[in-house]
Amino acid sequence: ARAAARRGMGRNERDGHGLFMRSWRPQTTTDGACLREKTPFVVYGWQWHHVAIVRELRRTCYLAERAQAACCGRADVRKDAEGRAVVALMEALRFVIDDVWRVHDFVEERLLFPWIRMSFASQASASRDPTQSRKVSALLRNFESQRRELRSTVEEINQRLDKRFRSLNSSSSASAQNVKTPARAMAPQSCEMFMRDIRGELCGLTERTARFYEREEHSLAPTIAQRYDEAEQRRYNARVLNTLSFEDKRLSIVYFSEALRKTEGKEHDAPPQSDYAYHSAREELIRAFWKEIPPFVQPLIPVWRRVEYDSRS
Repeated sequence: ARAAARRGMGRNERDGHGLFMRSWRPQTTTDGACLREKTPFVVYGWQWHHVAIVRELRRTCYLAERAQAACCGRADVRKDAEGRAVVALMEALRFVIDDVWRVHDFVEERLLFPWIRMSFASQASASRDPTQSRKVSALLRNFESQRRELRSTVEEINQRLDKRFRSLNSSSSASAQNVKTPARAMAPQSCEMFMRDIRGELCGLTERTARFYEREEHSLAPTIAQRYDEAEQRRYNARVLNTLSFEDKRLSIVYFSEALRKTEGKEHDAPPQSDYAYHSAREELIRAFWKEIPPFVQPLIPVWRRVEYDSRS
């Protein structure tokens, strides 16, 4: 059974769905210090955001797969069908970029990383040894560079979709005016190849993003837990909440709750991943979510979902 579990673990890591598979208990921090036993880490919003981003990217990958099958697999495919599929993908990606990723990156760049840097800078000043501070700064710069690369990749994919949509519109206008257009622009195979390429890029981006966030958490979560007690971590959480707008907080709660559901309920979601959806690490995040979200807010989540989420995602 253990061997089968290890084989299953490897399969999930390869296909990009292995994020948060393991209930990790790291024993050292980035500065080499030993962790106290069961040191609490309560900066949950950072982790919830990771789960949400990966889920939303996974949904765009699945949407591209459906578009390839529905719009490109039929002999009677029409350009307006491909155009609708391209628009749906563009809207889904813009939601990930503008509504989910934007908030995460703002918090990480303006609040989380400066908070970590400040702790090591203070230590370096007190001990007059800047070695660890420089080491952590280099690590954070590396994460910042990888974060920008991921955002650049998703923007490039969106630009490709926009270019495709404009091409479809221009050729449709030319056809309406009896202007001859290249035959291959109308061919179903051209559509199929484009959607296959887009799906490959989106699935690859999903896997890269999942692995990146896993590395970030394994490097920084134990460091935060070691250097800040639970009270200080909760003060940081409050600072994040005070910084975000009400609209961002409301929408974030909704897509957190969607990402932490035990099953995928909506028709356009990817099928449930039963091999990881009930893993202990995921269960910990689910329990933390419903524990941390105030009781008076929880009944409002379905309402906010209908108003804020369903129309955008």
